[in-house]
Amino acid sequence: MGIKSEQDIKSAKETLNALYQQIASTSDCVVPLYDAIEDYFFQDIDYQRVKSHVPLWMRDAGRSPESRVDRAFYEQLRSVYNDPVSNRIIHWFDVRGLLAAFQDRVMAVGNYMGKIYAHLPAYCLYEDSEYESASCGILLIRFIRL
Repeated sequence: MGIKSEQDIKSAKETLNALYQQIASTSDCVVPLYDAIEDYFFQDIDYQRVKSHVPLWMRDAGRSPESRVDRAFYEQLRSVYNDPVSNRIIHWFDVRGLLAAFQDRVMAVGNYMGKIYAHLPAYCLYEDSEYESASCGILLIRFIRL
């Protein structure tokens, strides 16, 4: 059996590290979106002054399982506070939740890849032709067991 050169293995590891860096970079690219979207939503009002007066139910209700306000009561409160600024604030909290969920999912991909590649290497130690003959035998054994 011919083992691949250390240069080939190093190149494969560098490719995998580049992928992990791209995943982290993708998550980091979301961070400036928070400010950009907030600035877009609140062009005509000073959101920083309003933010401290926003009730907690507007931030958490209808979205967070930790909120004591259920979805029906949330919709009732939302209909009472039905003005353009309140609706914009509610929409902003929804968008923030989506951005945070996107970041979490992107970082989860990196973590899951790390767990997968801890058990299943992302690069081959031997020449590809040597794996081809072994994989045919494994498939035949699996087929016979079924």
